Amino acid sequence: QDNPMAQSNSSSSMASVASKYPYPYNLNVANFVSIKLNQSNFLLWQTQMMGLIESQDMTGFLEGEYQPPAQFLTASAG
Repeated sequence: QDNPMAQSNSSSSMASVASKYPYPYNLNVANFVSIKLNQSNFLLWQTQMMGLIESQDMTGFLEGEYQPPAQFLTASAG
């Protein structure tokens, strides 16, 4: 069975991350980048990927202007 409290904590944690980092954490890259990176297509892949990153205003993460979100979320008591 699903634990309603766990769902509530998870939802509030995701909301907290979304408000601190107003970037699309649920962005489906495959909708924007039509090719998968392989040994022979780096320049084309990079062009598409940078277009996506720039369109989402996320270049600050690559340039060190913004700190990335934590790798793991911590659940707050309550």
